[in-house]
Amino acid sequence: MRDLAFAVGLLILLAGCTGGGAVVADVAPTAPPTSAPQEPAVTESNRPRPAMDLPLVPPTSPTADPTPTPTPEPAPTSPPAVRPVALEHPAPTTMAPGDFGVAVRDLQERLVELGYWMPLLDGDYGPSTEQAVMAFQKVEGIEADGVAGPATLDALTGAARPAPAHPEVPGIEIDLARQVMFVVHDGAVAVALNTSTGREGWRTRAGTFSIYRQINGWRHAPLGTLYRPKYFNGGIAMHGSGSIPNYPASHGCARLSNAAMDMIWEHELAPVGTTVTVY
Repeated sequence: MRDLAFAVGLLILLAGCTGGGAVVADVAPTAPPTSAPQEPAVTESNRPRPAMDLPLVPPTSPTADPTPTPTPEPAPTSPPAVRPVALEHPAPTTMAPGDFGVAVRDLQERLVELGYWMPLLDGDYGPSTEQAVMAFQKVEGIEADGVAGPATLDALTGAARPAPAHPEVPGIEIDLARQVMFVVHDGAVAVALNTSTGREGWRTRAGTFSIYRQINGWRHAPLGTLYRPKYFNGGIAMHGSGSIPNYPASHGCARLSNAAMDMIWEHELAPVGTTVTVY
């Protein structure tokens, strides 16, 4: 009996020495892969991007980067092979509403660079792109038909951002002669928009005014329906509309597209108290 007890004690002692379980050998951790798995290639032909960030700050001259120190390269042992490059997306000579593709997005990017507003760089020549093209044509003195033809595309190459008539006055400018509206910020045009003001017999009066009332919704007035109007001269307002032609057509108000009016409200570009200069 004593020998049995001794044997049991010996087994208990051995179990304690091994931690009560199987002995696990230390294994060196596996080295991480030397390179991350490659992401699938991202194409630029159909990825929409937001057109611009607001509130806007006028562009400044870029600071010149320091000249990089050239790194000598070994002389090639043989001349590199030359492969012909085919233009997959040749630029068209005319773009119009209904068109879609890379060339349209290039057009959108250039217009936004010059300050002409549109909500999205998506390659779709829709109503907002048509309005931006029309505003550009009006500023540049080109027939404002909303179609980016040869004259418009040629003018885009060397065009500059439009300049305000009164850079010292921040707020809204309405140019009656050219039928465009500018949002002026820090002495420069932050946003340029197509507009249609008062027609014959209802001409919009020139002067300096201030937005004193606004309605965040539809206003059904005796002379028509106004979308999210901002009043600056009695019953005269800047407001959204479904029709912004290339000529004066309103009863004195300054029409904008509904999308442009939404943008002005969303980014508080013309709150109550904003100066409106009409000339």
